[in-house]
Formats: sequence, structure tokens, C-alpha cells
Amino acid sequence: MQTRPDIKQRMHSILFYLLLAAAVLMMGWLSQRHLLVWDWSDNARNSLSETSMALLERLDSPLKITCFAPENSQLRLQISEFISRYQRHSAGIRFEFLDPAQHPALIRELGIRVSGELRLEYAGRSENLSQIDEQSISNAIQRLLLQSERWILAIEGHGERRFDRQANHDLGQFGSELKKKGFRLQPVDLSAQQRIADNADVLVLAGPQTGFLPGETKLIVEYVKQGGNLLWLLEPNDLSDTLQPLADLLRLTLLPGTIVDASGAGLGLDDPALALVASYPDHPATRQMESLTLYPHAAALEYLPADDWQITPLLQTQPLSWNESGPISGEI
Repeated sequence: MQTRPDIKQRMHSILFYLLLAAAVLMMGWLSQRHLLVWDWSDNARNSLSETSMALLERLDSPLKITCFAPENSQLRLQISEFISRYQRHSAGIRFEFLDPAQHPALIRELGIRVSGELRLEYAGRSENLSQIDEQSISNAIQRLLLQSERWILAIEGHGERRFDRQANHDLGQFGSELKKKGFRLQPVDLSAQQRIADNADVLVLAGPQTGFLPGETKLIVEYVKQGGNLLWLLEPNDLSDTLQPLADLLRLTLLPGTIVDASGAGLGLDDPALALVASYPDHPATRQMESLTLYPHAAALEYLPADDWQITPLLQTQPLSWNESGPISGEI
């Protein structure tokens, strides 16, 4: 006759073997699964941004990354861990190390200059990269994804803001970021042109301070009529009459005055001429924008419906904002 302790001990034995069998089966199942990695670090610093992951989704052929670093070096381990972030999101990335000491001729041929330098190769295009961080690598991938050179033509000759200068009123930082993305910037003087170049991906008109000749305005209007992309940056009260034909074509009116936003006072902003934008439409130009943005001394636009244009407002201010045509002073 079995006593209660005997039965209890037997049950414990059976339970132990059942748990052991379950553990073995679970290990076998896991061995057939893909490795999953969770990032518990502060701000997910060991993960890729959504922008980088979106870039990797655009890869339609293998991306080869070669790192030139000495064997058995700590540098290899650090770089390998970093590149693995990209490999976790794209099976098309092939990564390898080469020892510079073993390949001196190749080093000279490829122009490798520093230990740890990367060479990225994609679809017959290549680029060397000595700075290893997510922004640099993702920018390099974006440049390699471009099928051909992308040209941005910036109109000059009327006091426009410059992409190649660093003065406060210029757009030098913006120009530098565009170059990092693989765009080519070229100033263009319309007074010396018979037409705008066919290879222009975007024509930029950035805050001209003086008027345009009729022939210059006509060039811009014809470019837009033919489907060209135009980025037109304006200051308050700064639409020259010589550009009115362009505004008429686009069905746009620059309202007089400057946008004043009283909602900034609740956020501790002392300057009422800072316009706040808190939400954005689902549009490629604003899809990555989530944070509150400020626009100092901004101008308001009014547009009319057009049969041949689809107009999409991208930035709209808060309800406590208005267009102030008088002096901005006193209590708001």
C-alpha cells in the first residue's frame, strides 16, 4: 500500500520529467526560429530609427559593406555590433572585414585612408565612409539609392539666401544637409539663361530682395507649367510685383503682415511673432514631423481653388493666431 508521501514524491518525479521534456522541446523549437532582439537601452540607442529602417526597405539588391580593420582588434568587435543593427532589418546586407596589412594594393586602389573605414557597394555604385554612426551610414545608403545625380538649382542675382554661405540670413546648414543626402547644388543666374536646365530636379527661389526682369519671370513660369518642381521661400510683405505672374499661376496670395500667435504665451514664449504648428498632414514632406515646431516672423498665404492644381496646406497655425498688419508691440 502506497503512503501519501510516496504518492507525493512520485507526482514530483512525474512533474519534473514533464517539465524537462517541455524544456527540451522548447529549445528545439527556438533553434528553428529566427533570432529576436529586444532593445532595453535608454532611448533605444541600440536600435535603428524609423527613417533608417525605411531606407533599408527600399534596397532591392544586395548591399555589400566592407570594413578595413586589423585582425583581432577591439575595433572590429565594435563595428560588427553596430552593423548588426542594419543586418537585423535587412537580409540583403553582406558584411565582411579585411585586414589592411594583407591588402595594401586594394587599399591604395579604393582610397582607404583610416583604420575602420567602411566601403559600401550597391547596384554598381560605391562610397567610402570613415565616420561610423547611424546618420552617416544611412545618408550614405540614401546616396547609393539615388539612380542618378539629383540637381537642385538655386536662383541668384536678386539678393537671395545662399546655400553655400553661412551668414545668418543664408541657408548654408540646409545646403550642407542636402549635400549629405546626395543632392548636387548649383547656383543659376536666370538673366544669362535661355531656359532652365532639363536636369533640374528642383528650382529654388529663396527670399529674393530685388525685382526680376520679365524674361526671368517668364522662365520660371514656363518651368512650372511644364511640370517642374519649385521651392519658393518668401518673407512677410516681400512679394515683388515682378513675380506676380508666378503667384497668379499658382493661385496664391501673400497676405500683408506677420503671423502673431498668442498660444505661445502659455508655453513661456515671450515673442508673439513665433508661430506654432503642432499637427501635420499625412504628406511626404511632413510625414516624419511629430514635434512642435516654431516659425519666427512667418507670412500667411491664401489660395484659391484651381482646376489644374491640387493644393495641400502643409503648415497651419493654432486657433489663437492671426495675421497682424500693424506693429507687433504691447500686450497680446
